[in-house]
Amino acid sequence: MPSLSLNYVSSAYNLLNAIKLAPMGHPIRPLLMKSLGDVLLDRFRSFGEVDDCDGAVSSYQTAVDLTSNDHPSKLSVLIGLGDALLERFEETSELSDCEISIRMYSSAIESMPTGHPDMHFVLSKLADAFWARFHENKEIEDCSKAIQIYEDVLVLLPMGHVHRPSALNDLAMSFQSRFEHEESLSDLEKAILYRQAAIELTRDGNPDKPIMLNSLGDAFSSKYGVTHDSADYEAAISKYGAAVGLAPNDDPERPSMLNDLAMSLLDRFERSNDRIDYLERAALEYSNSAQSTIGPYPIRFFAATSWARCEAQLSNPSSSLTAYSRALYLLPRVAWKGKPMGDRYNELARMGILVREAVAAAISAGKLELALEWLEQGRSIVWRQVLQLRTPLDELQALYPELAKALKRISNGLEKNAGYTSSSNIDELIGMEERGRKYRDLTREWEQTVDQVRSKPEFENFLRPRTLAKLSSALRDGPIVVLNVHQNRCDALIFVKNTTSESPTVLHVPLDGLLQHVGQLHHDINRLASTFRTQRSPERASIRVREREDDESRMKSILAVLWECVAQPVLKKLELPARPKKLPRIWWCATGALAFLPIHAAGLYDTDTVGSKLSDYVVSSYTPTVTALLERSNAVKDQNFGLLAVLQPSTPNAEPLPNTEEEWARIQKHIGVLPAISLVGLEGTVTKVLQAMKSSSWLHLACHGVQNVHKSAFLLEDGPLELSEIVKEDFPNAEFAFLSACQTSAGDKKLSEEAVHLAAGMLLSGYRSVVATMWSIRDQDAPFVADVVYAHLLKDGQPDYSRAASALHDAVQKLSQQPGVSLLSWVPFIHMGH
Repeated sequence: MPSLSLNYVSSAYNLLNAIKLAPMGHPIRPLLMKSLGDVLLDRFRSFGEVDDCDGAVSSYQTAVDLTSNDHPSKLSVLIGLGDALLERFEETSELSDCEISIRMYSSAIESMPTGHPDMHFVLSKLADAFWARFHENKEIEDCSKAIQIYEDVLVLLPMGHVHRPSALNDLAMSFQSRFEHEESLSDLEKAILYRQAAIELTRDGNPDKPIMLNSLGDAFSSKYGVTHDSADYEAAISKYGAAVGLAPNDDPERPSMLNDLAMSLLDRFERSNDRIDYLERAALEYSNSAQSTIGPYPIRFFAATSWARCEAQLSNPSSSLTAYSRALYLLPRVAWKGKPMGDRYNELARMGILVREAVAAAISAGKLELALEWLEQGRSIVWRQVLQLRTPLDELQALYPELAKALKRISNGLEKNAGYTSSSNIDELIGMEERGRKYRDLTREWEQTVDQVRSKPEFENFLRPRTLAKLSSALRDGPIVVLNVHQNRCDALIFVKNTTSESPTVLHVPLDGLLQHVGQLHHDINRLASTFRTQRSPERASIRVREREDDESRMKSILAVLWECVAQPVLKKLELPARPKKLPRIWWCATGALAFLPIHAAGLYDTDTVGSKLSDYVVSSYTPTVTALLERSNAVKDQNFGLLAVLQPSTPNAEPLPNTEEEWARIQKHIGVLPAISLVGLEGTVTKVLQAMKSSSWLHLACHGVQNVHKSAFLLEDGPLELSEIVKEDFPNAEFAFLSACQTSAGDKKLSEEAVHLAAGMLLSGYRSVVATMWSIRDQDAPFVADVVYAHLLKDGQPDYSRAASALHDAVQKLSQQPGVSLLSWVPFIHMGH
């Protein structure tokens, strides 16, 4: 399907307005609805947005309902609805869509007279639907039904008919599918015969021939799996190679064909293990796919990672790093800014391991600076896209004011149109269509404008990932320890100031003993956090002492492993003394499963020996990225202090938080005459809280928090205040946030590389320092910790958020010494940011 121009895309909006003007019952209305379905379905095929497919289904359904059975366009609207439903099924696997599409095609066929010239065309669609349903429900009857219909189609197409090759190919496809289910070699041999017949009838210049050859390669590859005859595998490689040879360089399917060829060569190498030439050629074909300038980004991204792994097997570290560099270049394009944010997160959830793999390869090659730059480049992709929209444009404004003005306008538009939903209501459809169109158009305009900026002198690296030199200002107060976890190795990269030069240094500490423990530690900490929450519930008040003791013992074991395998090796490398007069600061930036572990509490807790705990050496903070610690160039200086407290003692549909008012009373003792406002209970609505946050520099949230792959939010009186909404807002005065809420830094295990928990989200929103919790805390602990923290922050009536990390360190030390306080009570408190 050729790309649609922006003018063509906008025709959907024009059709919606035309439909709105055509009254119900007007004869043109069903035709307009059908035309709208055509446009939306075409656009879905071009851009892949499910909202467009939903709109197409809705439009076609309306057209079917409004069109009488004897109307000449009835056939086309039935087919259109069948097409839209089938394509949506292939996207969502919603079986009812496929079943209704079968009914639509069957109805269309029933309405066609014998000998209708398009009968073969609609029969093919019906067979496609049965074949698609077979792939979903694995009912062999559906596959056999598809075969029968495809055979009927072939009967209707005489030798020489232009569609006969396609029909032969479809029949071959269905036989191959049945072979994969029943493993009957005769089905596979028929598939090969029909594919060969289709290819013989197709000229070399036909754009379908490369795909047909590629499919024949698939068939021979499958046959080799049964016969183990090397001739079949050589035939597969030959057909894949012929497909690539015929595919023009601008064919968007070519990267995928290159991948198939490379995979077959790699498999051949792994089976023979003595033909290094197969591995070398696989690496070459993967590199050709990865470096292509066309084709789907996910296909090219897969090729780049496979290329890197082949080069590693060939002991070519330089080439492997080149391949990983290409993969990281493609990564943000897989999560394109023009997609809704949720879709971008879902794409990246599957790719986080690649970043850690690339970093491990760079470390193995001794490229420590490159490793740290890659880790920074590959983490928080979506967040960096959001932050780019807020980049200060002072330098650009001074030299190229028109470009700066354009970027500011586009940024504002993108932030306001970050998502859109589908609807069947015409007025809502118009709004949805307009927002979706604007968002895509603005995304393309953004990319074009950024390219213009980069073409200007001194702006070549505008909005590109920062080098270490550019990140060095994040090292104002102490080292940043980045922890990389990969299945082959674990490492700490310590980003520190260089004592002999202005350039920063990266120190390497291999964490050899950690790898075997990471998975179990992650599992255990999740279980303990869940158990602790259950223990706090009133109905479990009489829980056995023995069970609590077991949990305490397991937590000690976790913290001991973190001490021996992470904290102690890092401290040794930094040569830090225990219990200095003033504890230095350190920041932990963890990846993978380590992002959920309480590294700040690492230590041996069966001894009081000085120097057996991380807290004896440093004040620990966390950061989702190094970039998050950079000073904002547009930060407000000497701003007026103002504290906002949001207290939810009894949020609807959530457990009570009875001590929130006591918490606020303790904070008020330290505020004195300083300006502060509180929104308690019914006053704490989403609108009021967001508005008050804009005029406040400090924020104290005493409420429930929830977070997962779908949503991270604070629970307020009238509903959730979602992180996705917070990051859209501008909080010019933001400095410090105390999130006295459950699980505000727990994150979601599926998105550890994006660090989408609430605490890190507040950093993204502009807050420089955040106190949060890793799991649920006891009701009586929150007021205690808040009391100590605010006593430090507001000492002598002078607010200073930069003392937050030390204040929390002191508060937690004091809490841990209280009678009856377990490790599970104080360990969850953490600090993020400055």
